[in-house]
Amino acid sequence: MDNLQTGAFIRELRKEQSLTQKDLAGQLHITDRAVSKWERGLCAPDLATLEPLAKILGVTVTELLAGKRMEETPHKDETEEMVRSTLEYSRAELHQKTHTLKKGYLAIFLLIFALLLALFATLWWHGVFDIVHRAESPDGGNLLTVYDRDIAIDRFSRDQRITVRTDYPPGEGWSTVIYSGTFQGAWWSPDSDKFVLAFQDRETHRLVLHGHTSHSTSNLNVYLSTALGQSELGNYKLQDSDGVFPEIEYQFLQWSLDSRSMLIYYSFTDIAHIFHEGYFWYNLDTGTAIAPLELE
Repeated sequence: MDNLQTGAFIRELRKEQSLTQKDLAGQLHITDRAVSKWERGLCAPDLATLEPLAKILGVTVTELLAGKRMEETPHKDETEEMVRSTLEYSRAELHQKTHTLKKGYLAIFLLIFALLLALFATLWWHGVFDIVHRAESPDGGNLLTVYDRDIAIDRFSRDQRITVRTDYPPGEGWSTVIYSGTFQGAWWSPDSDKFVLAFQDRETHRLVLHGHTSHSTSNLNVYLSTALGQSELGNYKLQDSDGVFPEIEYQFLQWSLDSRSMLIYYSFTDIAHIFHEGYFWYNLDTGTAIAPLELE
């Protein structure tokens, strides 16, 4: 098929039928741009369009392919039938190949979808989507990762929990601790041997000290209250008649450079409903509050 010759033939036949490009396109259920491309020889009609196009233009498929009218010969009908049979076979082959390709593409799509689903499930199982904090220790030897979900015991729990995982240098293993509450912050000590974890457990702001060398976790709230009660603030006799000290809110501020002390902010309301707040250094070695300062 000569696209230019066939295109000119289509234009000639269309005009003989007093059809516009839009009229012809409407009968074939295609766009008038496609008809325009045929007539300019930019492309040829596809196999599915040849027969209905020839019927509309009043010619045989053979003539359409040749781009001219054919003389009447004894074998003209046989030739036309052969061309139609060839077109039908070609359409069937094209349909089969298209169907096979579609099945192949569908299989590939389902395989990719299954792989992505498996990857998503694996990442979810390991808590990748639930990481709220990740930090290396100052020396780069330890890695702290905090998840806002229980990824160690009950991954499907709806309770508000956090999982704290610490990865130590190769050969030293890792540790995992689960707390009830919401994560607020975590800070490595300068010597990379410990870190403070802050989280909100219901109405209480809790601080926990994790030690690598000591392999321990300590409830800092208890130690801080003891240290504060034994400091100058203990002389204020803020306890009630049963000797119970008010609930104190603590916030971690920073480590000392030698990693032996931490600066803590405290606040509480005493039994006389007077609000107190201030700062002090807490020494880990002695368990004492150093230089407590109460703000006016």
